[in-house]
Amino acid sequence: MRALFPALIDWLLFFVSLVGHLVYGVVTALGFLALERRHRDWLLLDPRFAARLARLRRPAGTPAPTLWFFASGLGVLLQIILT
Repeated sequence: MRALFPALIDWLLFFVSLVGHLVYGVVTALGFLALERRHRDWLLLDPRFAARLARLRRPAGTPAPTLWFFASGLGVLLQIILT
């Protein structure tokens, strides 16, 4: 029993920490969801707001994500090759 008690405490602390992290994640997600809903409702107030936001967004077919992936992959690959 004495040998199992420290392991039991370690597992208990692990699960308490895990539950704390999960609760933090849920609260953060709910906060962002509330902010997103508020922003969406704000856009519905006036069509000019939605039109302005649509003009500022990048089109879906641009090569920017591919270029970022290539540049970061090249940076990692060069570090591996040069070490």
